[in-house]
Parts: sequence; structure tokens; C-alpha cells
Amino acid sequence: KLERAIQKLQSIPPGAPPRKIIPILQAVIEQLDDTIAQLQAAIMQLEALQGPEGDCPPGANIPGAISEIGQAINATSIARQIVMELLQNPNLPPDVVQSMIGQAINQSSAAIGHAAAAINALFGGPPLCKCPLGATDEGEPCGADTNGGCNSTPVTFGAIACSETICGTGWADGGTRDTDWYEVSLADCTVLTATLTSAFDGVVFIVDGIPNCAPVVVGQTGSSNQCTPIAPASAIVQPGTYVIFVAPATFEGVPCGSGANDYFVTLDCSPCPGGPPNDHCADRIVIEAGSIDYDTTGADTDGVAHAACQFDGQTYHDIWFNYVAAVDGTLLVTTCNTASYDTDLAVYLGCDPSTCPPGDSQLLACNDDAPGCAGFTSEVTIPVSCGQCYKIRVGGWNPGDAGAGTLTLVEAGTPCGGCPCQWDLDGDCHVGPADLAILLAAWNQPYGPPDLAALLAEWGCSDG
Repeated sequence: KLERAIQKLQSIPPGAPPRKIIPILQAVIEQLDDTIAQLQAAIMQLEALQGPEGDCPPGANIPGAISEIGQAINATSIARQIVMELLQNPNLPPDVVQSMIGQAINQSSAAIGHAAAAINALFGGPPLCKCPLGATDEGEPCGADTNGGCNSTPVTFGAIACSETICGTGWADGGTRDTDWYEVSLADCTVLTATLTSAFDGVVFIVDGIPNCAPVVVGQTGSSNQCTPIAPASAIVQPGTYVIFVAPATFEGVPCGSGANDYFVTLDCSPCPGGPPNDHCADRIVIEAGSIDYDTTGADTDGVAHAACQFDGQTYHDIWFNYVAAVDGTLLVTTCNTASYDTDLAVYLGCDPSTCPPGDSQLLACNDDAPGCAGFTSEVTIPVSCGQCYKIRVGGWNPGDAGAGTLTLVEAGTPCGGCPCQWDLDGDCHVGPADLAILLAAWNQPYGPPDLAALLAEWGCSDG
């Protein structure tokens, strides 16, 4: 539960708005509360084992285990206090939020260390992580720093290849820790999976931004403890150079010679799944008013970031559409409540192939989180003119956001050709039962009571 709490905290990106942070913090509080309750129950069980009727395992240091569990409860309680303060004050400055998240992670990691120490007290020491046959030796003695990457001076990396396993050591003592950085260079889009097996409470990350030493963790983070992988790190990455980062999760408690310094990490690589047919701007699909299902899984990111758009301005794993206006009026473009992931939308003026990908001068509107839309889905409305072509870009909020959804386009205005009926939804220039059926079928997505009232007010409208 503590590992899951740490993973949730690590998933909060810098600068995330309160509406994204609050649900994560609420889930973390539940994990921490459950952890405290289970640790308290463990102390009661161990105390019973010490009693006259208890069956104490041979050689077990029950008082030592109880002491370690007490310290785990204390660290978990501090982590909970920090998370609760964040939950009650979600509008703190981003740097303060990140600092408090880091403190909560450190306390949770310390609690894991104390819980592991309790197990060792009961059963006689840490397990051994046996290095697999054929693995590569890290070549760094415990306490040395020959592959500290961007943390070292000079900058020095180890190397890892796809399908390779590296056996190494890690340590954490005196407020610092060993960090091992293994570079891998990729010529094609690749799904990376790094699995860590460590005697200590360890983490494994996939890191981008290596050429300039501006590291950014991408994809899902991984972890291990007691020589058991908890979760692998994984990410879909484009051609380039990346790092597999391995380190203890804490900065204390794993000195060299502790018997809990060994680990091995395995890197698996597989080709990216085939992207959608409209993965690139040059391969846009023509769509009309109505709804279309889509899936951005496997799509790369070929559009540019825009300073005018939310957060970092980028729309990740983007796919592309062309829309030619059939009205003089407005166009609503929406994934509101109809996508399985955190979406981004951008709409651009013009469909000239020479403007692929389009820049700031073509951008008409963009949105990440629309008010009233669940799951951080998106919605924009733009003015449109008959016969004008527009590019529509659909993607995700950050590099980890891709998935399936439904894109809906809703036109409002005077149809091209002069039909006067604004609520002629089926295109026959007559407002009647067929239009009412279309509206009711899309109730709340995006139509509502005001739209129904407007359609009924136009009932019977036609070009005759």
C-alpha cells in the first residue's frame, strides 16, 4: 500500500492544477490510513506472540520488530499529515507543492524501510538477490560513483542494451544515495520496460532529456523491495537516447555492507504498436458534423507546442482531422465525458498541406480541461464560415496520456445553401421527428434542456 501511495504521488506532474491533484491525494490518504491500521494490527499480533500463550518463532527478535513497526507508523503518520495539508491547501505555489510531495514520498519510503527491517528482525536478515546467469556486472563497487549520470561531475553514464540484465549495488546513507544511470540509444519508436529486482527499497525510472542533462521521467515508474519486483517502469518513446535510472527510494538506512545492497535490472524493448492512420498532420482524415470514435494509442507527437495553450502547451500522441464548414456560425469540438484519458484539443485555420504541422499563426483555439467535463476531457467552440477548411488535432495532456474516445462536432448557424433552420440536424432542411431523435440520442453529449427548447421552438421549420 505504501508503494502504491508513492507511485500515486510520483504521478503528480509539476504545476498540475488542484482539480488534478485532489483526487490523487484523496486516494493516497486512503492508502496511508489502511497502512497505519495494518501496522497497528501487526504490533498487537506480535505482542500476543510474546505472551505466555504465544508461539515465538526461534531466533525472532520480536521487540526489535515491534520497535521498527512503531517507527514505520510514525513515518507513515508524518506522510499522511503532509498529504492532508496539501489536500486542505491545494492552491499553494507549485514549488511548495512539489517540495511537500517529495517530503511525503521520503516519509513513505522510510516507513517501507522500517517495515522491511521488522521483517528482518523476525526472520533473520535481508533476502539475497541472486544475479542471473549471463547478466552484465555493473562494475561499480558499493560506495563508488562511476555511473552517476547527470548527478556526477564529470557527467558519466553506464550503458544498457535491449534484452540485457545488469547486476549492481545501491546504497543510501548520511542523507545521500547511489544513483545508477544506464544509457540506451534507440533508432525507432520503442516500448521500453525496465524491471528492477532489489534487496533494498528501490526505484527504476525511464528518463528523457539526457543529451542536455535536463532529465524528465517519462511513462510509468517502477519499484522493487525484498528482491521482489513490485512494478516495472514502462514508456513508449521515440528514437533518441534515454536512461534507465536505478536508485534506493530513500536517502538513509542502506549503508554499504548492510547485506541489502544488491540489485539487478532488466531492459526489454518491443516495437511501438502501429499508429492510427491519421497519426500525422499530413495524413488527416476528413470528418463532418456528428460523432466519430478514435484511438490515439501508438500515435506519436508531430504537432508543435503553443504558448497560448494550457500547461506546457503541447498536445501529446496527436491525431489529425480536416473539417469543412457546412454552416456560417460556430462549431463545437468536444471529447467531453467521452474519452478514457486526459485529452487535449486544438483547432487551426486552413488545410493547406504546406502548413503541416500548423504553427501559432494558424491556431484558433485549444483546451485541456473543459468546465463540467469528467476525466479532464476537452471542448472548444470556434466561429466558422461556409466552405472554409479547418484542421482538428486530438491528443493527450502529457506524454503518458493516450487512449480511446469519441470526438463530436456540433454545428450551429445558417447552413451553406441558405436553409433557415438552425435545428435541422439531419440535413434535410426540415425540423421534425428525425432531428428530435438525433438530439435525444446525444443528450448531455452535448445537448441539454436549452437545446431541446430551441429545437421545439423551430419545429416545422423548412426551406418551403
